[in-house]
Amino acid sequence: MAMMPPHRCGTCRALVTGSCPTCTRTADRRRGTPAERGYDCARWRHFRRSFLEQYPLCGDAPPEAPRTTDSVCRATGRLEAATVVDHIVPVAGADDPTFYVLEGLQALCERCHNAKRSRESRPGGKSRPRDRGPNDRPGRFLSRDQNPEALWDGRG
Repeated sequence: MAMMPPHRCGTCRALVTGSCPTCTRTADRRRGTPAERGYDCARWRHFRRSFLEQYPLCGDAPPEAPRTTDSVCRATGRLEAATVVDHIVPVAGADDPTFYVLEGLQALCERCHNAKRSRESRPGGKSRPRDRGPNDRPGRFLSRDQNPEALWDGRG
């Protein structure tokens, strides 16, 4: 496998190969632990388990949830088991009133969830909770000429 050539970190400008370990640690600390974000409690574990039993495939969601193209598996016809319960619109934490609302959730595989999080964390992305206008639709939507496979790596 080819090594990535050294480059400057976009945040701290250090010379790195791959991702910058300093900035990654800082971002992880700022994000908080799973427990601080509300994902490390018995209530969430039980809720997650029942949601994934009811919606077992990547891209499955309650009928009243907005349709997104966050699931590249669904867009390309791949049947992949869901492993993540995703908040379609990011939430602030377990105290957020929409944290357990079914209409705001979808089931994704880890690969689709990571690709979605990567898109959300880019500059101009939608990474902060509640920063959307009333007419903004969550998720990523395809135009007729876009290739769904390109969503995996953000080229779409």
